[in-house]
Amino acid sequence: YCICVFGATGDIDEIGTINARREYHRRYGRNLTDGYIIMDHWRDGLFNLRPALVVLSLDSLLFLCILLAASLGLRTLHCISHAITLSAYSRYLQHKLLIMLIVQTALPVVLVYIPYFCILTIPYLGIPDHGLTAGCTAFNSGFPTWDALVIIFFMKDYRDALGKLFRMGLRREAT
Repeated sequence: YCICVFGATGDIDEIGTINARREYHRRYGRNLTDGYIIMDHWRDGLFNLRPALVVLSLDSLLFLCILLAASLGLRTLHCISHAITLSAYSRYLQHKLLIMLIVQTALPVVLVYIPYFCILTIPYLGIPDHGLTAGCTAFNSGFPTWDALVIIFFMKDYRDALGKLFRMGLRREAT
């Protein structure tokens, strides 16, 4: 939050904000009065360093968080598999729960962080968007559904309950 507030201005009279609002009005026929922070990567053909530093610091922070979560998950998985004091069944349950949590942690990385990393970093390379922003929106929209499906897939009680609801619904339609 502080990096965005102090690093990216997004002022109303900033040329990047004015150009973004003008383009939004041209594409959709509506005036945009509030929204995202605008970072003007290239101004008058010159590289703008301030937004680059903001994106670099946010990308670094995100990468460090993902690296920390992955290393802690792998370390926990290693400790569970070598635990002497756990029974075989307890080790099995802990292992299964940890695998579910790893998959649940990987989903936002794949469906949210990687797409946004691309759409925030690619403009610095001068690569056109080609609909990537719309694709990222679709990934973000699907994330809550996939997150719930992971839990249903890994938890037998939830799978059984979902199957029971589905069978009850089919019986009602048949009668």
